[in-house]
Amino acid sequence: MRSVSKHAAPQSCRTNPDLRSQPGDLILRLNDVPVQGVSQLESLLKSHQGKSVALLVRRGPDTLFLALQVPSAE
Repeated sequence: MRSVSKHAAPQSCRTNPDLRSQPGDLILRLNDVPVQGVSQLESLLKSHQGKSVALLVRRGPDTLFLALQVPSAE
């Protein structure tokens, strides 16, 4: 996975808590932390269990934010 700089998200980014991730989405950031790979994403999600996070996602030509509630550990 690749990340974008903090200022690279276009002004046309949309925030919508009803959006869901889709196959092919590229996760760029989690709460403003660049995501470099799957293992890092798993670690970040584990450290945010029971909390809400914002994902910056590249979907085709669009860049958008998704709200995600990370489940608590059982």
